[in-house]
Amino acid sequence: MMAKVNPAGGEFLTRKGKQTQQAIIDAVVALIRSKGFAETTVKDICAEAGVGVGTFYHYFQSKVEVLLSFIGEENAELLAFYAQTDKTSYGDAILAVMNRYLDLYFIKGPELVAQIYSTFLFSEIKLAGNLLENSLYKILMDALEKGQQSGEFSDQISVEILCNTFIGTCFFFTSLWCNEAQTYDIRAVVNQHFPQLIRLVSAK
Repeated sequence: MMAKVNPAGGEFLTRKGKQTQQAIIDAVVALIRSKGFAETTVKDICAEAGVGVGTFYHYFQSKVEVLLSFIGEENAELLAFYAQTDKTSYGDAILAVMNRYLDLYFIKGPELVAQIYSTFLFSEIKLAGNLLENSLYKILMDALEKGQQSGEFSDQISVEILCNTFIGTCFFFTSLWCNEAQTYDIRAVVNQHFPQLIRLVSAK
């Protein structure tokens, strides 16, 4: 998925411009995998992407902005998936979103996910609303709130507390997966525990 505008300048990109921008994003992802975000420099990114430093700054203001652009694409994909998901049951919709969320994580792989987690958890980088969990938070807030309004979920606990419980549980499971990916079947775990969470908040 390619961004449609130049983040640094806000202008529409040509096909070649989109390709250059995507090459920079791909370079950052590759370098995070190989050496980590903290050790990656703009010079490294330019060498990996085959572009000049001036070209890099035409598209992005910093390496952080590149990472946020990459994560922002996944944000948009997850939100679009939720928008198209059947909401006859908000519990089923939540489970569908969680499985799509895992699909995106499997594409990245546990090493990259762990690097992204550590980049944001143990640095002073501001998320600016672009971290994947923020899109998941928005989706869960919407599904839980509308589920309460429809009578599917109990309204005895606030939507925010429920949402934070779901997010915290998800983060715990994905963190374990990052450390034990070869033996930890995260999809089986999520599909075992999240239906139980949903039954706990059910009004029936």
